[in-house]
Amino acid sequence: MNTLVPEKDIPSHQGPDAQTVDPELDVITMAVKVPETLSHLHYWNVQLTRKATTEEVLEAFGKSSRTAFINYADGLSANNTVKELMLALNRPYGDMEVALWHDMLKWSMMNCFTPIW
Repeated sequence: MNTLVPEKDIPSHQGPDAQTVDPELDVITMAVKVPETLSHLHYWNVQLTRKATTEEVLEAFGKSSRTAFINYADGLSANNTVKELMLALNRPYGDMEVALWHDMLKWSMMNCFTPIW
């Protein structure tokens, strides 16, 4: 399969799946299927309910036991490089819950935060 296939339903299954972990999560998801066997990638646009500093947002993401910050500048520029790092760290099957590219996080003028993992 050398193509991208948009999931026709909005929200996609990822939002309801995430709500099984955090029922209070207010999320709407869209998905695109790609030819990938090692992992998958999410782009998020998070609209904050109050003003917050970059440090506060990073601290909030950092408190999760299921999130780890990584850096594009460290050569972790694609899903396969993250998978290889997890294998090198002896993670079972090379698994990682959520890798968040710290050096790719962006703020918008509307107090939105865009993490990529």
